Amino acid sequence: MEKTLFLIYIFEILGTIAFSISGAIVAMRHKLDLFGVIVLGCTTATGGGIMRDIFMGELPPRTFLNSEYLVLSFITIIIVFFIAATQKDYFLKKMNLISQINTFFDAIGLGTFSVTGVQIAINSTGYNSNMFLSIFLGVITAIGGGIVRDILCCQVPYIFKKELYATVAIIGSFSYYYFYKIFGIPDIAATFMSVILVFVLRILTFKYKWELPILKDL
Repeated sequence: MEKTLFLIYIFEILGTIAFSISGAIVAMRHKLDLFGVIVLGCTTATGGGIMRDIFMGELPPRTFLNSEYLVLSFITIIIVFFIAATQKDYFLKKMNLISQINTFFDAIGLGTFSVTGVQIAINSTGYNSNMFLSIFLGVITAIGGGIVRDILCCQVPYIFKKELYATVAIIGSFSYYYFYKIFGIPDIAATFMSVILVFVLRILTFKYKWELPILKDL
């Protein structure tokens, strides 16, 4: 169990960094000031967990009780903003590479948060047998921050129109619940299998631009 918690902790750090970077980049593309970049980056990184805790009645949300991830997000955003401000030409020139690297860590974060959301639901008194709620909380933990980020930028959330992002989160949450609760696979194995599954699917959807059908003519 300790090894599992340590690995989840590492994955969550990588995911928090990735989500913070993506939020900061979106904010800078919308020409927000430093405060706006910080707010949007932190919201992207922690918004999903806050939404999960609110749905579960965990008040105040864990983010405000343990500021470790919020501080990590803040530091990451400041670094990204500083690099973009001082090395603008280099930053723009390497944007594709930055996007690819961020997608790599984003895939880890997506898988990790999909699993941790389900784990928290399972470990909560009264909810551990509710499959729908567990999977919902896993998905909202993974994608909630991105939804809030896009709404704050007055645009249609990314998950509703690009690639199989939310679908991959659903698959990850669903797989962990079944591996652990239904099939009785040990927690560390179920965690690894689910995170790896999400990671691979996310990378494939990014590389091959897999998307759900869209009625473009309408």
